[in-house]
Amino acid sequence: MTKLSTKSSTVDSVPQLGQLPSDQASIKGFNFALTNILSGKITDQVQLQALVNPIFNRSGDLYVTRGSGGSYFKFTGSNGYVSSSQLDGARLAQDDIPILIKIINERASSIQASNVMSREKGPK
Repeated sequence: MTKLSTKSSTVDSVPQLGQLPSDQASIKGFNFALTNILSGKITDQVQLQALVNPIFNRSGDLYVTRGSGGSYFKFTGSNGYVSSSQLDGARLAQDDIPILIKIINERASSIQASNVMSREKGPK
């Protein structure tokens, strides 16, 4: 960001236009990830990492490498895969992963606590 000087003070200017497409892709990526975390479709860091620099196969499905072999990143789409058209240019910023991991962990803890409470209540 650049600073603009006025007679009375110095203020921050609007981000440069060249940054806007990148910022929009990051916002779309964050929203895509968050929506899928909250719905339970994204459950681990490997899935989030795949959204940072997406790699697609010839069919346009998002591809994730797990371990030494590879597997498709399954959580949405007509055939269970995420397609390039669904992401529509979205890219998750690496800096967003820690906060999204915390949300994944909190969601898992909440579900686990809810299950424990349900078992303790038992049938009515």
